[in-house]
Amino acid sequence: MTVVVLLGAAVPAAAQSFDPTLHQKAQDYTDWLIEWHSTGLGGVSDIVFTDETRTEIYRTWGAGDSEDWTATYLVTQAIRYLVTGETQARDEVLRIASYLHVVKDITGDPGYIARYAAPNEAPWNVEHIGADNLYVGEGEYADDFWLGHESRDKYITWFWGLAWAYEAVDDAAMRQTIRDDFRDVVDTLVSNNWIIVDPWGDTYAAASVGAGIRIPILAQVARVLDDPEYTALFDEEYEKARNTLGLSMFAFFNKYFEYFAFINNYSSVQGLFHAMPDRERFTHFFHNVEKFRPAVLRRRAQSVFRRRALRRVPARRKLPGRRTGRDPRRRLPKPARHERRAQLAARVHVHGPSSRPLFRLGGSDAGE
Repeated sequence: MTVVVLLGAAVPAAAQSFDPTLHQKAQDYTDWLIEWHSTGLGGVSDIVFTDETRTEIYRTWGAGDSEDWTATYLVTQAIRYLVTGETQARDEVLRIASYLHVVKDITGDPGYIARYAAPNEAPWNVEHIGADNLYVGEGEYADDFWLGHESRDKYITWFWGLAWAYEAVDDAAMRQTIRDDFRDVVDTLVSNNWIIVDPWGDTYAAASVGAGIRIPILAQVARVLDDPEYTALFDEEYEKARNTLGLSMFAFFNKYFEYFAFINNYSSVQGLFHAMPDRERFTHFFHNVEKFRPAVLRRRAQSVFRRRALRRVPARRKLPGRRTGRDPRRRLPKPARHERRAQLAARVHVHGPSSRPLFRLGGSDAGE
């Protein structure tokens, strides 16, 4: 993967030069994200501005998935610091790692991680008013709220992001907090038979952490903790799953296989590149990935994601009795097709992850 090559070639910033235009562009994106998309307690989410001036946030958008994007942002800053040594990158690693401790600490359950945590006031709570997974914090978090109904994908990225932070920045306090949090969460998962259980004993969708997810998590935990107990736990879980590992990765019968069964690969698998302790198990794991998540499904998933998630164009439905499966009623004249492509291209830049327009990246569309 590119990330591995990047880390392997990482040298101090003074020893390399960066394209000034691209470097400034990356800096501008980072500054924009910090100013608008990582507010409140620090969780990263999409937002909706109050108007086209883009000077005031009306509400968050999709903050229930914030943990994924927050951890991914943390990884980017960890890599940035390893490559450039820039002070801002280091500060961001410390800031976001601190937030990922908050989402664990705020729940009051040492082994349960919140989806999102923020001040219990506008604009951060507007999206979630009346939600059945909104809980008010207690003690030092009495002025904050957090979102529950947690699922395994958030745990994947939480471990992934903090493992990167641990390796990138040599800060004693941060590293100790990560070690303590890793122990708490893993011990809780083990005691619950790898089921995510909330502080009230309830479970929700995607609460089961299968072998295909346990192994990357435990590989990173064992590397961070460097403790024989957790190395042995990794060994034990791997050997238990060795002969059935492929089945836990097989997503064909998952109704979301076109997208959701693959979306977590970037975070769950990437950690193995430097965390898997030996080549034999590394090779065995990826043999199962390639065997049970074949290229045809990966290509299908990518195609569906591009078409439905980015452009939001419905999949073409086949008409009975037609060999090509093309619906002539959906075929636009050539000039109209070019115009439609231009509109779709513009929407990719104007819209956020939902189909409603956001005052965020450009264009004059207005919406909630």
